[in-house]
Amino acid sequence: MSTFNINKKSQNGFTLVELLVVIGILAALISGAIITLNPFAQIEKGYDAQRRQDLQQIKNALEIYYQDHTCYPGSIEFGSEWSEGNVVYMSKVPQDESCSQGGSCYQYLVDDSDICPQWHVVFARLSQSENLSPNCALISRSELCIPSGYDENWACAISGSVVCSVISSSTLN
Repeated sequence: MSTFNINKKSQNGFTLVELLVVIGILAALISGAIITLNPFAQIEKGYDAQRRQDLQQIKNALEIYYQDHTCYPGSIEFGSEWSEGNVVYMSKVPQDESCSQGGSCYQYLVDDSDICPQWHVVFARLSQSENLSPNCALISRSELCIPSGYDENWACAISGSVVCSVISSSTLN
């Protein structure tokens, strides 16, 4: 005949207190990782890297155009194909993804008064400014050569000898 001990507790599971302690530790670790890694800032860094790459691609296409015409174009249409005759300079001129959602759009400046512009500046607004180096070479010039609305979050690509009076009379939005 077998006897059962009714007072003996089963030790097969976790108590509620143990589960709460483990959940609390995991929550603290996950919160610390999120604060340390800051995924939103990392995503913004990726967008900024794309913006810088877009500026370089646009600048390269503008240089090819300049070699063909000994002038820079008076304007370029961001988000569209850029071609002239049989020559395709860019199958699609890049545009900032945030532009369609009311964000900042890329901007192209040349001397509008010149029939054959000899310089250009393309601007892109970054999400974050980088303190390591200036985002735009215009601010390192001795004379005031920045457009209205410019701050440290704007990056630029420049070709040619810019005319500061034209740049400083322009506005970035």
